[in-house]
Amino acid sequence: MARPVELQIVRHVPLESLQKEERRLSESIRSLKKSERMLQRVTFVRMRYSGYSVEEASAAVGFTTKTGYNVQELWNEKGMEGLVSSP
Repeated sequence: MARPVELQIVRHVPLESLQKEERRLSESIRSLKKSERMLQRVTFVRMRYSGYSVEEASAAVGFTTKTGYNVQELWNEKGMEGLVSSP
């Protein structure tokens, strides 16, 4: 079987620039994930304020029930600051 012709890559920017951009994007993704987790926690607490059970609020934001109880415990102990730390 004949070996396929390998396409050459066009080097529009230096390798170092690509590595720097890769690190920047990686940090951005980590920041977005952290923000998403915080949004889930705040939404969970809002739902609890609105009368949803721990089980219902947990399911709605994608938590296990155990995580819901952990988040509620952190909220009860520290308020908003408790949501910043990882349960």
